[in-house]
Amino acid sequence: MAAENKIFNNATIQIGNSASEEHKLKIFHSDNTYVEIYGYGIYMSRTNSYIRPTSDGGQILAIGTDNNTWNYVALDTNYFTVSTNATEHFRITNTGNVGIGTTSPIQTFDLNGVAYFRGGTAADFGVGDTPSDTAIIIDEGDYIYTRDNNNLRKLIGKSGSDIIYIGQTGTSLIDGISLQAGQSGYVSIVNGDNGEYARFTGGSLGIGTTSPSQKLEVNGNVKADNFIGGNDAGIYSFNDTVTASTSEDIFSISCTNGAQAFRVTFVCNTSGYSVAKTYEVVHAFGADPVFFKVVDTGAYDGHDFDASFATEAGGLEANNKKIICTITNNSATIDADIVTTVFLGGSPTAITVTAL
Repeated sequence: MAAENKIFNNATIQIGNSASEEHKLKIFHSDNTYVEIYGYGIYMSRTNSYIRPTSDGGQILAIGTDNNTWNYVALDTNYFTVSTNATEHFRITNTGNVGIGTTSPIQTFDLNGVAYFRGGTAADFGVGDTPSDTAIIIDEGDYIYTRDNNNLRKLIGKSGSDIIYIGQTGTSLIDGISLQAGQSGYVSIVNGDNGEYARFTGGSLGIGTTSPSQKLEVNGNVKADNFIGGNDAGIYSFNDTVTASTSEDIFSISCTNGAQAFRVTFVCNTSGYSVAKTYEVVHAFGADPVFFKVVDTGAYDGHDFDASFATEAGGLEANNKKIICTITNNSATIDADIVTTVFLGGSPTAITVTAL
């Protein structure tokens, strides 16, 4: 039967075969044919206008085909949404913010849900650097932040001076940073030549070794101002300049019950003033310390210094627990630069060493 064109009494226009007249314009045609529209397109004046299928879930709307593509598709709207079964999943606001899982995105991209980045090959920024395992890229000088009660704090990023920062200083909202490895894993620090500097493993730290056998194992030299061992035994070092013809207190040692035993070395290597001495010192609560000089280079070109040890003045219990070391520079012309090193024996009760 040839196609029929009809105009019904209710002003419905029908093009093609159909007995129905429920829509104002109906266009019927056979499969694989299209309706051509010339001019600017279709204008719709209703508050709610639709392009919708005749049945639910069984049809596909395609804008363009493989052989007939649009140059581009421009959507100019106050906001744009994508929904399935009346549930909104995606929105672009009139300010350009994109929301997935939220109808009110507050940032340029706002995701309410889980993001899964599979990674791939990065596009070339102009220098030929296209790593194939790229998942996320952020610019130099930018950081990834965490939100804490609407306050933003840095998590990680790279500064403009080529330093990677983790965390942020000057805030009470970051209590610490915890690096956690697997059940039998480790945390390592590697230099630019892919050489491992340090490794934390099994509760131990290795520097220059990947398998530390003690809580701290160093394969190389160790330099520190002080070394403190068990029962407060340790090595302490002090640097002082004692002005010519003056005395200066160098350090104090105090113990809960007042007993101490230690050795002290003094070395002066000022130009024209080369003197070294070693002392042994013991002390009991309420008594003056007993000390004697073990070895002494003697004066150098007429320049020398003396060391003395005395219980802190005052006569109180706290004073009786403390020894003060004093150096007297006997040179009338040269200030003495002196390094003092204390080798402290341990104690069953706490010992405190303080620079003065």
